[in-house]
Amino acid sequence: MIDEATQALEKRLAVQAAEGDERAFAELMTRHKTGLIRLASRFSRDRDEVEDLVQESFVRAYRGLPGFRRESSFGHWLRRIAANVCLDHLRARKREACIPLDDLAVEPCDEQQQAAELRRENAQYVESLLARLSPRDRLILTLLDLEEMSVAEVAAFTGLSGVNVRVRAFRARGRLRKMLEGNHD
Repeated sequence: MIDEATQALEKRLAVQAAEGDERAFAELMTRHKTGLIRLASRFSRDRDEVEDLVQESFVRAYRGLPGFRRESSFGHWLRRIAANVCLDHLRARKREACIPLDDLAVEPCDEQQQAAELRRENAQYVESLLARLSPRDRLILTLLDLEEMSVAEVAAFTGLSGVNVRVRAFRARGRLRKMLEGNHD
């Protein structure tokens, strides 16, 4: 949790950035870049895509600075923007046709390479299962299970009630379980 002094500093930096102080915004970017990379990497495994998502988040935040209401922390406001950028990205990707590139696979020649290949395949498999969920359900599971946010934090983040977050997470996990069971029969 961020202390009050840090929140006050970030709010002051946000006001300065909204008034055109580029160094103030650069400081905010430095403070939050790692967290946004971690969040965006939950939605894409491609390093360039993750960088694009983070960059787009900062661009939207910069443009939205005049609308930043200082009732919540800057970090919370910025993560919410980043989550929306990631949701937009998921929605766009869902509309695109997926073309598997498995034909390019090369036989691993040692145990370390085999283990790395297995981890990569598992990550792709999990990613493909998560991609079959709605963008909102995927976001909720990502925030709860991977980012380890509390139900209350996810509720505030998404604008849903705590009960709705729990119900959506429960149902999404059930759908994932059914997908897994369907592939192992």
